[in-house]
Amino acid sequence: MEKRVGSGSGWGGTWESTDVKFTSAGEWDIEAYDGDGLTFNTPAYQDVLSMKFDGKDYEEKGPTVAPGSTSAGKRVNPHTLEVSDKVKGEVMDHTKYEVSQDGKTLTLTIRETGQPKALTIVYDKM
Repeated sequence: MEKRVGSGSGWGGTWESTDVKFTSAGEWDIEAYDGDGLTFNTPAYQDVLSMKFDGKDYEEKGPTVAPGSTSAGKRVNPHTLEVSDKVKGEVMDHTKYEVSQDGKTLTLTIRETGQPKALTIVYDKM
């Protein structure tokens, strides 16, 4: 489970893992990007993705990011995003991002290509 740390409303804010054990901190900073887009920043991995939800590919950047990594997405509604992650044009996974109505919980449902079951990760806003 993740929780929001710091201020922010809706999508914006810092999210931290609370019950999933990762090899490093499970924290994201999500901020507004270029009007209706978002920037996802994972400090532990120095990974940054700034994207709009117009179906176009946006480059993921950082020292540990695989070359040719991009993401494309769309807004389903004000609380739900659908994002496809690719490496050199090959789809690696599809992720649904859902923020609860009260803005305190972020749920990711990740469907990796070729895997029969989805992975669900829940974050709490701190």
